[in-house]
Amino acid sequence: MHYFLYAFGSNGESQLGLGFTSDGEHAPTLVPAPPPRDNMSIRKICGGGNHTLVLADNDKVYVAGLNTDGQLGHMLTQRPSNRHAAHDERLIKFDKRYRDISFCAATETTSAYILNGCSKQNKSPTPILYTEGRGRLGELGRGEMDKTKDQFTINVFDKDTLSTPLAQFENLGIVNTHINTHPEGFKFPRQVVDFAGGTWHYAAVLDNGDVWGWGKNRNGQLGPSQSETLIYPTNLLGIPFEADRVVCGKEFTYIVGRKNEGFHCILGSNKFRENMPDCVPHWKDIGATWNAVFVLFEDGSLIAFGTERQWNLIPPNLPSIDQIAIGNSHVLALTAAGKLISWGWGSHGNCGYLDPIKFPEGIVSGTFHEIQSSPPGDIRKIWAGASTSFVLTSCESPSVGELYPESDNDAKQDIEKDVAESQTMDV
Repeated sequence: MHYFLYAFGSNGESQLGLGFTSDGEHAPTLVPAPPPRDNMSIRKICGGGNHTLVLADNDKVYVAGLNTDGQLGHMLTQRPSNRHAAHDERLIKFDKRYRDISFCAATETTSAYILNGCSKQNKSPTPILYTEGRGRLGELGRGEMDKTKDQFTINVFDKDTLSTPLAQFENLGIVNTHINTHPEGFKFPRQVVDFAGGTWHYAAVLDNGDVWGWGKNRNGQLGPSQSETLIYPTNLLGIPFEADRVVCGKEFTYIVGRKNEGFHCILGSNKFRENMPDCVPHWKDIGATWNAVFVLFEDGSLIAFGTERQWNLIPPNLPSIDQIAIGNSHVLALTAAGKLISWGWGSHGNCGYLDPIKFPEGIVSGTFHEIQSSPPGDIRKIWAGASTSFVLTSCESPSVGELYPESDNDAKQDIEKDVAESQTMDV
């Protein structure tokens, strides 16, 4: 099976990984470099303000976009076709960053990675958190440190040094297995089962149902009894059920329990609880914009609660939904009939091409927009970020040689090298 990634939306800092910058791409465009390849899909795509992280099924992370604050790491090796990105402090195509990653998430100017315990690279039974970038509100979870330093990162394109954040810590001698609050390598007490980032805060769910968080807490998004900023990961006490999933808005955190019960709660201002039901049993997926929560149910219905900003949260006559992807200000959805639709704020093309006569402000409200230029193949997964949209498709062909123009030999060679590496390397 061949997998292909398509992207559209805001691309001013190359966060779509297309190999160039633009104000916005209004049609799904093929991403011309890894991660997707034959028989290897994508697990998650998430983004910060202007950068994107892609976690592949082989536990490797690929990154693209703005890197002025080190949110994508330091000393990244560029492909020849990507070299000028170093001068511009951005990565214009997706570059391979880390391996053996269990979860990743991002805030405005930081990135965070979790390596669950008892893995090839993390031999200890407890997960380790690694963060990088600039976070002035505790987003790094490293105490008073507000910007990571380049000595904690490595060249990831040298096969002999392709590594994990944990290996870096061990090589530098900065991981202390007896202390779980070391700013460069926090160790959670149990395995992590879900992880999310908001604009300035993070939240993680552990396998016993506890929720841990860090970052900005000025509006109680990490609990009403905490300080305004949590500079280390902290157990968020008082949640009256065992958590299963978590998503983060701009100033709130939404937590939901087991699907059959549907217990849920919001940490943050009461305004985000407007029209919030008592429970959401049989939920299928959840997501959050800056100001609202979306819950997809197993029967294909979708609800939302929170505050409406410029557009209606749920359009009327919405068809049965199979998948949702919630960006900071728009919704991308795959219907049960296989149609790709969108609504919300779409001025950068993240909702697809919008007729300027029908949508003069670039906002889809009170209706939904069917994206006519849907990518070829079967749509497998969808994701949305900060005015960005991503679609993963699959089909029986074409081959790698047909995917890329002859001038882009670097991309082709990188994929071929990646395939050969996966066959010989212990990952």
